[in-house]
Amino acid sequence: MTAETMGAALLMLARQDATPPPCAGGDGWTSEDPDERALAARCCTGCALFDPCRVLADELKVTFGVWAGVDRGRRHYTRAEAQR
Repeated sequence: MTAETMGAALLMLARQDATPPPCAGGDGWTSEDPDERALAARCCTGCALFDPCRVLADELKVTFGVWAGVDRGRRHYTRAEAQR
């Protein structure tokens, strides 16, 4: 599953709430830069979608990016992607 697909899934949840989540429109949640991901994780505090985000990340077994304030690491590229 790509970052775009995961982001779309979370934004679908956000449409049910009147306040957009901090991650809407931001790149820090899937950044390669650990400092950007750390900042993004702090932005999750108080988000109305915190619990659904955590549940979604657990269900999808997310292995990269920031979900519900947790930095799940940087993206792991396939050999083909790394050679581009």
